[in-house]
Amino acid sequence: MVEQPGHRTQTRQSRRHVLATMATAGSAVMAAGAFGGLAHGRAKGTGTPDATPDATPRSDDAIARIAPPEWSFIVYAIQDPYELPEASTLVVPPGTHYFATEVEIDNASDQPLSFATSQIRLRATDGLEFTSGAAAGPETTLKARVLPPGDRTRGWLWFNVPDDAELTDLVFIAQSPEFSLSLTD
Repeated sequence: MVEQPGHRTQTRQSRRHVLATMATAGSAVMAAGAFGGLAHGRAKGTGTPDATPDATPRSDDAIARIAPPEWSFIVYAIQDPYELPEASTLVVPPGTHYFATEVEIDNASDQPLSFATSQIRLRATDGLEFTSGAAAGPETTLKARVLPPGDRTRGWLWFNVPDDAELTDLVFIAQSPEFSLSLTD
């Protein structure tokens, strides 16, 4: 199925709220569940403050351990509905409104992070997902780019959604990390 900005797409995702998840064996997903939480910072395991997010028991005979990259998806503002500026030439289709959010993507890892704004979506209770469309306001727009290690970017995204949509999650589907262990000295 081809996704068009601002159009609804059907997903087979579970309807459970994803508060903060990072899957290292596929795409990493970070979500602000029900707009009340933030997926921010490094996940912690149990036991000690230095515990890692993996559930694999530690082995004293391990020669290396590779952890997932430290990427953060941070939400600073949500406007629902977003009021278009008076000078705007956009026409809001009947039965819809704009949802706007200001987000930051922080790459605190040692590898580049490539992302597109289509990887940030709104999810509704019925499983539909909405991708952002054209800039609707004067605020700084989040732009797709490759974030070098240690860099971050911040900006706004606008989504045109049906008035009756029950929105539950703001989701960032990050790229899959590459795990590599050098075999040379």
